[in-house]
Amino acid sequence: MKTPLYCQRKLLPEYANLLYVWCKQNGIDNIHDPEEFHLTVAYSKEPVIWERIVPSDKKVLLKGSGKRSLMVLGTTLVLALDPDNSYLLKRFNYYKDNGCSWDFPSYVPHISIASDYKDIPAIHPYAGDIILGPEEMSELQEGYKPSIATASIDSIDTIIEAIVKPTFIDN
Repeated sequence: MKTPLYCQRKLLPEYANLLYVWCKQNGIDNIHDPEEFHLTVAYSKEPVIWERIVPSDKKVLLKGSGKRSLMVLGTTLVLALDPDNSYLLKRFNYYKDNGCSWDFPSYVPHISIASDYKDIPAIHPYAGDIILGPEEMSELQEGYKPSIATASIDSIDTIIEAIVKPTFIDN
């Protein structure tokens, strides 16, 4: 198959929920649905021969880092991750070496967290650990718009309780 290609790694749900709670606690508006929090690995408008590419099935732990920052790309508020993360750069370059295009000045590994931003909020970036799931390839859908989360404060408390309280299963 030779079509434009998109590859992402979604945050594991518990880590997406922690990032969502951090957003709410820091007054960020128009937060994307945490189920859609992801890191873009490849965004190729040029058609690519998919059979040449083997997506990684490994999960990736991104330890909390002082090298993170908040940025506005277009009108999207993003959590920019460590720009020197060798694994993320290696995977990005793997896709480029296998024919993927990249129409931006450089690769900035990031997680898009909110829409309709012009300015960067005066807050410290999220510093918690993040675990990314395996790479997921799909045909590129230009013009994609993420869903905006609608959780209330009550549901945030439920999210926090679910994250903090261990679940025990009777055998």
